[in-house]
Amino acid sequence: MSLKSLSTVLCLLMMSATLHADSSRWSENVKEITLKNGMHVIMYPRGEAPIFSAYIRVKAGGMDEDTGKTGLAHFLEHMAFKGTMTIGTRDYKKEKPLLDEIEKRALELAHEESLEKPDVKKISFLKSEMERLHKEEAKYIVKEEVSKIMLDHGGWTIMQPPLKT
Repeated sequence: MSLKSLSTVLCLLMMSATLHADSSRWSENVKEITLKNGMHVIMYPRGEAPIFSAYIRVKAGGMDEDTGKTGLAHFLEHMAFKGTMTIGTRDYKKEKPLLDEIEKRALELAHEESLEKPDVKKISFLKSEMERLHKEEAKYIVKEEVSKIMLDHGGWTIMQPPLKT
């Protein structure tokens, strides 16, 4: 599963008057970019107001997974919205070794579960280790910090529409 398939961002700003615009003119203004990290962006600048609108689609459901790799899309979804080295963490230097260990255990678990005759005791141990590591890591997480920053600066989401004034 590629980052490109996980991170498709569509920025189509074509409501109201744009819907009635000449289709050839509309297509001339569409900008399509693929960033170095594989994220695909489609933009339509309108210029009427200093507003940014985005539609973000993350393929993180069971139907988006490859056969034999169940749970991976959901795991990557959590990683995608975790935060950064400065946002969403209380102390990244202390959190990073835990994240590395969680990733290592997750890969071991995925490998063991993919075997024809998996070791049930090893799977149980790895799951308990991951639970322990997640609990330890939780003390460093600042939940929803990215969303809070966006909302504090006038942004809104479908889940949290803007306040009516």
